[in-house]
Amino acid sequence: MACICLVDDDPLAIMLLKDWLEPLGYKVCAAGSAETFVDLMSTTIPDLIIMDMQFPGGGAPAAMKVMQGRKELASIPVILFTSMPTEQINQWFPESPLCRHHVKPIDFPRMEKLFEELLQDKYLRPTEISTPLPPHVPLSTAGPSALAKLFEAEGTRLRKKNETSDAKLAVAGRLAEQLLADAVTAGASDIHIESFRDMVIVRYRIDGTLKDQLSYAKDLPLLARLRIMAGLAPIATAAPLPEEGSFDVSPGIRARLALYPSACGDKIAIRILNKNQGILNLEALGFLPDDLKRIRSIISQPNGIFLVSGATGSGKTTTLCSLMLESNAAGTNIMTLEDPIEYQLPRVIHTQVNPKAGLTFAEGLRAMLRQDPNIIMVGEIRDKGTAEVAFQAAMTGHLILSSIHATDASGVVARLIGMGIDPYMISTFLIGALSQHLVRRVCPHCSRRSVPDPAVIAAIMKTVNQHVGRSIETILNTKGGRFLSPAGCEACSGTGYKGRVGIYELLSINSAISELIFRKASVNELSTAATKSGMKTFVIDAVTKAWGGWTTIQEAAQVARWVAAGPEESRRL
Repeated sequence: MACICLVDDDPLAIMLLKDWLEPLGYKVCAAGSAETFVDLMSTTIPDLIIMDMQFPGGGAPAAMKVMQGRKELASIPVILFTSMPTEQINQWFPESPLCRHHVKPIDFPRMEKLFEELLQDKYLRPTEISTPLPPHVPLSTAGPSALAKLFEAEGTRLRKKNETSDAKLAVAGRLAEQLLADAVTAGASDIHIESFRDMVIVRYRIDGTLKDQLSYAKDLPLLARLRIMAGLAPIATAAPLPEEGSFDVSPGIRARLALYPSACGDKIAIRILNKNQGILNLEALGFLPDDLKRIRSIISQPNGIFLVSGATGSGKTTTLCSLMLESNAAGTNIMTLEDPIEYQLPRVIHTQVNPKAGLTFAEGLRAMLRQDPNIIMVGEIRDKGTAEVAFQAAMTGHLILSSIHATDASGVVARLIGMGIDPYMISTFLIGALSQHLVRRVCPHCSRRSVPDPAVIAAIMKTVNQHVGRSIETILNTKGGRFLSPAGCEACSGTGYKGRVGIYELLSINSAISELIFRKASVNELSTAATKSGMKTFVIDAVTKAWGGWTTIQEAAQVARWVAAGPEESRRL
């Protein structure tokens, strides 16, 4: 059994690491100062040391000096686990085969990789774990249960010791760091912290679904600490109002915080913006080959407007950034207006709108036209003023990329007409509209081949018209399908799904569609003409991706129900 030595004077860090390591089968010992570390090393020779940079007795420099002076300790690998910047750590201890760096808070997947590198044959792989975890808990996120225990232990300790407000805030700060790190590790897009009469409940949104993570007593000032981190007052005013703020979690990861007052206190939603994941190219977004060819043809045009629609959190910004990367060449000037700036791309000029200072989307777009841009990305077309300037820019030879709220691709036209844009302008300068939705990817680790359930297929068929139904039958009867069913394993937390993939409706504007827009045809007429011209509806795209093993037929049925329950848009415009 490999022995891991933890050296840190922070009991929260020690507790969290022990609660993660011991269930994995490692023996754990700990020291809180250089003196206790020296005493411990006289009786124990660990296989790996995880050490903070700063602790009583001289910190890591003093402890490492002791190790270098003793032959039996000099070859023990060390992970310097600290909140100090990596550049600063490198001044004392550059990375080497026996020395690795890990910036707090804990990133469990990275820690696992470091263990595999440094422990080599003593690294405990999943099949070697002596104390199995519950089947729904993935190895890399063994933290949630440990995190819940940590919150409970710290709350109890603070109540027993009757700590000062400053001491409570300091503990809450460390707990907030661990909470955010755990959410990032779990792949959460949002954290919900909800106040009730006698407790606070924390939930993560993972792959579009909210899941309970932990609860804690209201006397722990986590909400106040998060307010301070976001640049807000620790306590709301006498007449509380919704507030917003943001802060950096770690390099490349930013948290956008929105507070909403409730009868029992603040309700906080934290959106996690992880720039370290990078921007996906168009192929990785899940476009089928013919749609990929069509979208590339559309955005290669020198001028016009291409709009992306979808619900909040459906990946519109990711798609827009991928489109800019696709068009980003040395001879192209690309500029953006955003609120907020979520990703910064190379050779792209990003600008944050500031309505209080007068820099609205409409005013910023007018000013941007004097900067000789080829491509302009406007974060969102929210009103008639922004839409009018965008169409004027397209008319004067610019390619405009933007997002807009609409339920489907044909509904984008209805939204523009509803804003008051002349149908002639839309029919002339709108070159395409993409609507998107996210469905869950089937877990690659536990999925199994299956035959689609006839009852599920029948449920899908009840929601679509004859033309779409025939297309679905063709897909289902095509040879080479790879239908999968979810099973549930450690890697997917027992859900059977891991990650999400886009489903799309891509409306290309041809002469027939342009004529329908000009005469203000209904959305139903537009959609029918578009599908006859080759546009895949959401349901067709979802069934195709179930056929190809990207998702499941059950997810496609969810899409069909969602589309069927949507607003009636067959009215005349």
